[in-house]
Amino acid sequence: EMSVNSLLAQVINNDIYSDDFALQKALMDKNIVDKSDSEIICGAINSDCDIKSIYEYSSASLNKAIKQENNIKLIDIRESHEYALQHDEMIAENVPLTSLVHFIQKQLNNKKERFVLVCRSGSRSYFAAQALSRLGFNNVGHLKGGYALHQDL
Repeated sequence: EMSVNSLLAQVINNDIYSDDFALQKALMDKNIVDKSDSEIICGAINSDCDIKSIYEYSSASLNKAIKQENNIKLIDIRESHEYALQHDEMIAENVPLTSLVHFIQKQLNNKKERFVLVCRSGSRSYFAAQALSRLGFNNVGHLKGGYALHQDL
């Protein structure tokens, strides 16, 4: 990458100051042409996305949904070391946010299944749920407030 991107090479070699970097980066970005003429969101073209709202569960509503339905797939998206320290037994699958793209690839044929994402505070799970929704997953939710607010999960 450094051989084809002189700006990156300058940054890595400490040959450029932040002001110069910002100027050169702005000039470089001016020349980017989106040939699809669509907004690109997180690697997905907006016009190809089926954007749905993200359902935000409380611990009570999630516990109720789990009791009523047996097809909810609970996914803990914290990093492996966080998951190892503390997790609920009913959340058997850990897909670290850093590995979400691999999970999405494996689930492309399961876009209609119900996924509920959980993390420590609800922030990462919300952003991951948005990414899944943008990519056409129809039934995505997350635990609002995460483990931090819902210790009874």
